[in-house]
Amino acid sequence: MKNKRNKSLAVIILASGSGVRMKNNIPKQYLKIRKKTLLEENIIKFSSLNIVKKLIVVVNYKHKKYFNSVKENYKKISFIFGSKTRQESCYKGLKYLEKDPYTYVFVHDASRPFISQELIKNLYKKILIKKSAVIPVIAINDSIKKC
Repeated sequence: MKNKRNKSLAVIILASGSGVRMKNNIPKQYLKIRKKTLLEENIIKFSSLNIVKKLIVVVNYKHKKYFNSVKENYKKISFIFGSKTRQESCYKGLKYLEKDPYTYVFVHDASRPFISQELIKNLYKKILIKKSAVIPVIAINDSIKKC
């Protein structure tokens, strides 16, 4: 018998990256802003929305000393181990959802904590209309300075 699909939204936060390009001993998702890690900032934003019914955080098993404290503070969230690449880690998150399949799934990078709840809600509204994939397109405000 096939599992019945849950019509609610699940979110997978990818937090298993090593942050090599940053050249820091601490992986980027565990750096702190406003006394919270980037990962926690994302968890708080997504988990406080009533449209999110399931939240999965994909972590690197080598980062236990960083994610254990986060995991202790968020007991209703599922933490699973990722893989060697972002794609494989995302796939593991999707496979985890098979036991209680969701129609709608958002995938978010833990190193991007500045997503607004308004954007999340707008993406959700769009996915309900489009019934396929949605990708946010946001204007870039980078500046280049000559030194």
